[in-house]
Amino acid sequence: MLMSYLFEISGKVSNATLTLVFTKEFGEYKDGEYFVNLNKVLEKGYLGFLKMSLNNTYYDRFVVTLAGGMSLGIVVDKQYWWDKEELICNQEITYHCSKGLFGSITHFIKSWIKHKLRR
Repeated sequence: MLMSYLFEISGKVSNATLTLVFTKEFGEYKDGEYFVNLNKVLEKGYLGFLKMSLNNTYYDRFVVTLAGGMSLGIVVDKQYWWDKEELICNQEITYHCSKGLFGSITHFIKSWIKHKLRR
């Protein structure tokens, strides 16, 4: 009997990068890129590997990437350190900001100045 999707994602996200991390039981690296083997996903009883229903009136843009790792889950790289993303998923979600607090403040100020100069 088929269960749900491997990653079922819902909620709100804005200007973030979502990295779906798969373990080796679902795919492999070839030529420096990660490939999901749908046959392996189906063998484990899933309908597919991704189902997303995000609030499309809230987000500006987001990027989804695939990667292999030691544990199954989602890594969310937020635009700013203080962003409150509201994702719900049947796998573990880890949030971080690659810019850090100081980088977020600097980027925010630069974006604000750029916006003011465009007026």
